[in-house]
Amino acid sequence: MGRQGNTRSLLGCKGKPVGIWWAAMTLRLNGDVRECREGITIAALVEELGLGNKRIAVEVNRDIIPRDEYVNCALKADDEVEIVHFVGGGC
Repeated sequence: MGRQGNTRSLLGCKGKPVGIWWAAMTLRLNGDVRECREGITIAALVEELGLGNKRIAVEVNRDIIPRDEYVNCALKADDEVEIVHFVGGGC
């Protein structure tokens, strides 16, 4: 874990690089190792996961992060991120 300095290219629809390069890092998301671009914010990660319009809670290294701080909170290599979303229901 904690790989930094690697670079990755975003892939186009046929798996060919589209020319955008970014430094890679690893973090733990809901217990699974995930590679993402270095310095990604919580807001960007939430959007990539398709959770932007969901009611969620985010915890980074056991600290709950308020929603209004998602855009300013950059993740670091080896961060442990937990994201839970709420599901309605009842009897």
